[in-house]
Amino acid sequence: DKPLIVNKVKMNEVLVIDGENRKITINEKDAYDHFNGWEFPRLLPGENTVNISNGNQATISIEFNARYL
Repeated sequence: DKPLIVNKVKMNEVLVIDGENRKITINEKDAYDHFNGWEFPRLLPGENTVNISNGNQATISIEFNARYL
């Protein structure tokens, strides 16, 4: 597993990683230049583990939309 790193997210900012539309935003503004990774995260069917690391408290919300190929 390769980590997905988004830098320069400050307290009280809203980070959205939108894999469906291939966008990363902070407070609804493009933040793709803060992204360090090769691909967007993927969730597998069933239970997944997501690790979040930062120096401050954060409120995390994950929304999953199934995609079929």
